Amino acid sequence: MVIDAYEDCMACWIDNIPNNEDGSWAQVDQMTFNLIGSSVFYYYGDGVQSCSLNLPDNNFNDGYADGFAVWSQIYNGTWSNQSLFFESGTPNNNDFRTLNTSGKYLQLANGTDVDAINNMYVSSFYPFTVPYYFSTSQDLGSMSILFKTSPSPISVGRGCNISKGSANFTYRFGDLNVDGKNIDFMNAPDTLNYRNLDRVDSVLETQPFQVNANSNIVFTERSGFSDSASAIHALGDSGYIGYKVEALDNATGRVLGTIREGKMTSTNLRPFKLVPYKLSTNGLTGKTVRIRIVLNTNLDSTNVSLAKCFALENAATGSNIQSASLQPINAITAFTLAQNYPNPFNPTTVINYQLPIDGHVTLVVYDVLGRKVNTLVDADKSAGSYEVNFDGRDLASGVYFYRVDIHGSNGRDFSSTKKMLLVK
Repeated sequence: MVIDAYEDCMACWIDNIPNNEDGSWAQVDQMTFNLIGSSVFYYYGDGVQSCSLNLPDNNFNDGYADGFAVWSQIYNGTWSNQSLFFESGTPNNNDFRTLNTSGKYLQLANGTDVDAINNMYVSSFYPFTVPYYFSTSQDLGSMSILFKTSPSPISVGRGCNISKGSANFTYRFGDLNVDGKNIDFMNAPDTLNYRNLDRVDSVLETQPFQVNANSNIVFTERSGFSDSASAIHALGDSGYIGYKVEALDNATGRVLGTIREGKMTSTNLRPFKLVPYKLSTNGLTGKTVRIRIVLNTNLDSTNVSLAKCFALENAATGSNIQSASLQPINAITAFTLAQNYPNPFNPTTVINYQLPIDGHVTLVVYDVLGRKVNTLVDADKSAGSYEVNFDGRDLASGVYFYRVDIHGSNGRDFSSTKKMLLVK
């Protein structure tokens, strides 16, 4: 814990996540960083064993509030030391660095340079093989982004902490990777107050990404209660905390379905744990989507905060990865071509159709003489619901027809025609 020139207090500690299989500590423990009083908590690394933070000596003399947080971690059997630069109590997550030391126990020394962050070093102790030894890192300031060095790509996560009394619940969705690319979340300014669950929910949404039939999509969940006895007392007989992970169509914002969902009560509590998932592309193929996390609770007098996670490694790996799939909001059991809306229209309207199985879809607009006006769809589609925008600004007012023909993958075919009216 340190206090900067503005008398703001910053702290870091290790957030332990017990392994729910045998009760032992899992190697997914993270370093937590918080500007005391802020509603944003930051989580770093995986398999963290020790951590430290510090400011330079001239912090009070020159009015600086910048420094570093550091931690040691073991991930997939490899030890490493990491550092992060923070400015006035806010971590700079583009300045995430690997040090040239690899010991388990760290101590960050403050520096004396007038540039505020120079001459800060990490002393690292390696206690595993004789002779045990200390080593000293390179100058952290020389590695900083202020010196134009390039940071490494990182895995990110986003979520929420909900506490009542001594009962603490966390849900964090992260490590989302699509075809080898880490997917980030929407901007969530640290200056906002996230002590309201609606405010937190408003920033629990990823950037859009494209899904193809062969896309490899993985993610992790870190969730659960830290103290089951406290949780039972806080939840009582009817209290709950729930979460839902949804896939959204990027173009329309329409919910395509649910990927994960859970509701915790006093009768089905679970400890903190991390679970990696591989997501099936069924129902998502050919779409540009976003992932949204929604949390809810009926508990009153709760403390809420936003959780942001960052790591150089992606934890959605290993032999224990589980399967996840999109669960449509309403199961589609029949082919459907809906009436366009609005109707009459000027100049645009929306046409919806759905198919319960994969198939080849053609959707064509005709005039009253049966002449083809426009082909809106001519492609293979996965089972699901779809909507298509039709623009009639270049057409004359009058009656038009739209027809869908679907050749299902199992030999089932479907055709339907409907009338629409363009009025200018």
